[in-house]
Amino acid sequence: PWKLASAEKTAKCLLEKFAALQFPAAGHQTVSIGVTEAVPGEHLDNLLVRVDKALYEAKRGGKNRYVVL
Repeated sequence: PWKLASAEKTAKCLLEKFAALQFPAAGHQTVSIGVTEAVPGEHLDNLLVRVDKALYEAKRGGKNRYVVL
């Protein structure tokens, strides 16, 4: 299983790689990422709610960001 620090490192890498892309029809684009860690015994619905919250916090915070909850 991934640890939160590893997931955060991956999110940061994805942001950097995506920022370097240039799309022929759309030009430069940005990405928002929500990161969280599953808690042992946690119901999947709770995990999805938390990661969705992180994603929307990243979107509200500006372009090309990730948020860890």
